[in-house]
Order: sequence, then structure tokens, then C-alpha cells
Amino acid sequence: MDYIGEFLKLPGTNVILGSDSLIFQVPSVELANELINGADQLAQAAANFRVSQVEVVWQDCPRPLRVLASMAEPSDEQTLSTVEKVLSGPDDLNDMRILEELLLPRQMRALVELESDDAVMASRTLLQRIGQTSSEYRHDNMRRYWNNDKQISSAVAAEDLVQIKKSLRQGSSIDDRQYRAWLNDLEFCQYRSDFKVVEFQGVICHLVAINEITPASIVV
Repeated sequence: MDYIGEFLKLPGTNVILGSDSLIFQVPSVELANELINGADQLAQAAANFRVSQVEVVWQDCPRPLRVLASMAEPSDEQTLSTVEKVLSGPDDLNDMRILEELLLPRQMRALVELESDDAVMASRTLLQRIGQTSSEYRHDNMRRYWNNDKQISSAVAAEDLVQIKKSLRQGSSIDDRQYRAWLNDLEFCQYRSDFKVVEFQGVICHLVAINEITPASIVV
């Protein structure tokens, strides 16, 4: 039986794809508890969409009920298909495609808000390269990697950032752009990346595909 599919036919139920969770909205705590009885399928849905958990919420709930993706068995295509059918709006599908690109194996990808330079998400490969957890990355601002006041090199990097953002505002993408920026607090690097402007959860961002990172000389 398609447990999730049957449940989502009930009035007042919905599912939303978040940045790190599938959020099931239900009209009452009673239905929330009933849905949690299918924890194995909920965990499978989270694993199929490569998010860490399912959250079940209802009106005025003090704390979501959670099911971790780590509880899942190998991929269940029926569960994936059921949730995809519910996530049928253009915004949901657009967000899902961006998430799929960020989750490509062995690729360095980052999603950053265009105007504020606040970090949104990064691929696991990039997080390993820069030495951050996903939570640390989401609370970071990328501007500091282009503008370190202690180094003249940072003035060069900051100018590269200005030119990249100017180009993105004039068009929607940049291919194979070379630029300089800090990888972390100690490493100054030369990058070669592709950029494109995207909308993610209603916010204008740029999606960066980093093709190459090599050490660059620091000018003090």
C-alpha cells in the first residue's frame, strides 16, 4: 500500500520540499501521530530526496515530529514518485532541480544569495574542501572570502566579485570565469567556475559550479 500517497489525499494535508527536510503539513496532532506510524516510508521519502529528515507539523504545533532519513532502507521509487506528484508547482519543481544539482556526486557546487552574499547551501564535496559543516556554511557570508582587510590580495579578489556580480545582473550566466578568493582564513586561491542566476524559495541567488581551485600568490 502507498501509505504516503493515501495520506496525502486527505483534506488539509500538504508536503513542502525544504532545504534540508520534507515538511508534511497536516490539520491536527491526531493525524500527525497517525502519519508518524508510517515512519519507514517517511524516512524513505527523505532519503530519496536527499534531505536529512521529515518534519510533520500542524497548526499551533509546539515542535515538529521528526523522522530521520538515516532510518531508510534502499531507494523506493514508488515513494519518490508519490512525493514528486505533490511537489508539482513550478516553484517546488524549480527548487528541486536546484537541490538535485547541488547534490551531484563529487562536484563542488554552492548556492549564494545574489545581493547579500549570504550562503544558502553547498555540496558535500565543497564543504569537505573548505572544512565546514552544512550548518556552519548556512550561517556564513561569502563576502568575507573576497574581502580580507589584512591582505592587498583581498582588494584584487573584491574587485573580481564586483565584476562577477555586475555581469550576473546584466545577464543570467557566466561560463568558465577565472577569479581569486580566499578558500578559508589561510588559503588564497585561483578559481575557475560557472555562475548562473536562479530563484530558490523566492530569493534571487547565484548557483556556482566550481570547476577548479588552485593556490594563488598572496600579496601583503
